[in-house]
Amino acid sequence: MADVAAILLAAGFSHRMGRANKLLLEIDGVALLRRTAEILVSVPGVGVTAVLGHDAEQTGAVLAGLDVQLTVNPNYAEGQRSSVFHGLSMAHEAPVSMVVPADLPLLCVDDCLALLDAHTGARTSANSAAVTMPVRYRDDDMQRGNPVVLSRAARQDVVRGGVNLGCRGLIERRPDLVNVFESDSDGYFVDIDTPQSYRDVAG
Repeated sequence: MADVAAILLAAGFSHRMGRANKLLLEIDGVALLRRTAEILVSVPGVGVTAVLGHDAEQTGAVLAGLDVQLTVNPNYAEGQRSSVFHGLSMAHEAPVSMVVPADLPLLCVDDCLALLDAHTGARTSANSAAVTMPVRYRDDDMQRGNPVVLSRAARQDVVRGGVNLGCRGLIERRPDLVNVFESDSDGYFVDIDTPQSYRDVAG
């Protein structure tokens, strides 16, 4: 069993991108979805499950040859929370889960390691945080980032709560259990949603 169950979210419609599926667009010659998966499988102790839905045949093909378990969320049209629930339900008894949107073009292995280290540090400290999330402050506003790391207990809480809870719901309901990992790394905060955001990253 992997020490960390990474849930790679790749089921969405990417409506804001227009006709293109953003996860199939290339970053440095590699499809965005595959790039994110390659990052995750390179992190020691991480087992990766990709949650597919929209364009499942094409997105699954992009991941061919990688050590990634594929699962199709039959309810993906209900939104990302449904895919989070579906993926975490498959994490079984992994001590730690990491929920990773696939559209993070600047995420790197060091980002993942730093976030997981922050989670481990919080779990051994007095606050015993169940959820670790990256944040940064811009103009006095807190910007939430991704991935989000959950303890086994937090994962079970999300699964018991059902699809209407989700990771964001847990964070808002139990802020006392949240470990805020402050970082200015763009890897956590830059995502691709629109043609302009893709052009900004791809050049």
